[in-house]
Amino acid sequence: MRVYRGTFVNPLNDRRYIDFLRDHIVGVQDGTIAFVEPASRLGEMATIHGFNPESDVSVFMGNQFFIPGMIDTHIHAPQYAFTGTATSCPLMEWLEKFTYPTESRFSDLGFAEQVYSKLISRLLKNGCTTGLYYATIHNESSLALARCALRAGQRAFIGKVAMDRNAPDHYRQATATAIEETERFILDARQLNSGLTHPLVEPVVTPRFIPTCTSDLMSGLAALAAKHHCLIQTHAVESIDEVAFVKSLHDAEARHEDDACHCSGGETGCLCERDIMILDKLGLLKPGTVLAHAVHLKEEEAALIKERGAAISHCPLSNYFFSQGVLPLRRCLDWGVTVGLGTDVAGGYAPSLLTAIRETVVSSRTLENRELQEGRVGGPRLRSELRVTWREALWLATMGGAQSLMLANRLGSFAPGKLFDAVLVDPQAPGSPFDVFIDAAAGGERPRAQGGLDTLEDIVEKYVNLGDDRNHVAVWVQGREVVAAGGQLVAA
Repeated sequence: MRVYRGTFVNPLNDRRYIDFLRDHIVGVQDGTIAFVEPASRLGEMATIHGFNPESDVSVFMGNQFFIPGMIDTHIHAPQYAFTGTATSCPLMEWLEKFTYPTESRFSDLGFAEQVYSKLISRLLKNGCTTGLYYATIHNESSLALARCALRAGQRAFIGKVAMDRNAPDHYRQATATAIEETERFILDARQLNSGLTHPLVEPVVTPRFIPTCTSDLMSGLAALAAKHHCLIQTHAVESIDEVAFVKSLHDAEARHEDDACHCSGGETGCLCERDIMILDKLGLLKPGTVLAHAVHLKEEEAALIKERGAAISHCPLSNYFFSQGVLPLRRCLDWGVTVGLGTDVAGGYAPSLLTAIRETVVSSRTLENRELQEGRVGGPRLRSELRVTWREALWLATMGGAQSLMLANRLGSFAPGKLFDAVLVDPQAPGSPFDVFIDAAAGGERPRAQGGLDTLEDIVEKYVNLGDDRNHVAVWVQGREVVAAGGQLVAA
């Protein structure tokens, strides 16, 4: 057993609250948290659990603190090759000009290894201990992504992308081939976990999105997900041009019959020609389904997502560039929809969930300002409906991600029985991008309103708003240190 003593920033089950556990001890046995207790119980815990309080305890005091490992629920791994560029055109054009040509290069295993190893290194240094990845249509390079994650010690949910229409001829597969190769990838990926107590790599069924997937492909993938108990990931109601394209496909294929429509009609219009209803009809909307973006969601669709137990990956940065809208996140949360955060590399140019956290807050204020200007709502009611705080955004990057991946009982916070995924944050690390001011003369913390300087909560908020990987002095995944001081990856 290893015991860690320090301050733990702990998201609670209620997303409105984060607990600040000062001078606590967390015991970790075989990667799993055995206890979380005040440090005053150190001797008692040593007797109960049989560890040496002198040699088995790592002490991290001062202004350092632990946060749970962050969970990125939407990453396009091959797109890391052009992250930070190609942000100036609409989504469907962006796919044709930049995405498909880059992803098609991943038939080259050497190139794939180079990009994937750098991406995972970057994400771990940024505090991302779990990633939900789109790979490419290539089985072998998708397995290369899995091997890179295993070597680095990151928990990775990986999808071999499936597409059978509306993509370049060299970058799509026949329907039957896409289904068969997805099943082969599922079996091969799980084989890589041999010998691990807690699997680090899990395959994910991944129809890219409706514009590139026929109904036959999507229903076949839904059957595979049920057969092999896999998560599902896809995109939904992401942008205005994507929504229009799906409607045109629906109309062209004459799948909609008036007497078969169960929509409420009225101002909502027909929902059967939109992503959410189509995915549900084809068996892809279920617990463990993660829908990227969902910016142009209607309330009835949100209710269906909640009813089916699916989740949304909120990617605020890429939404600014490609979605022509802002996800009404506060309303989604109030409607009871499960939400995690995603960087959406490379649609989002920053491979750090800290950026996603900040943009989550900013996008909620953007929506608030827009609706104020339009006179839709005003006053306190508006703030309660639209604003998201930094605490809630941090919660979404940890517990929200865990819920989205059906792992809330294993990840997302510090609690007995959960895996020890953690980031040690040092606000005064060399090169830290922010400063800390301690009111030592006060003899303890004092709110600013009473003339105090930085409290613990202030320091955590500064990190959330201003910090970066320079503040991450260590990262653990299920009890194994994977990033050490100086941002060096620890060899397996």
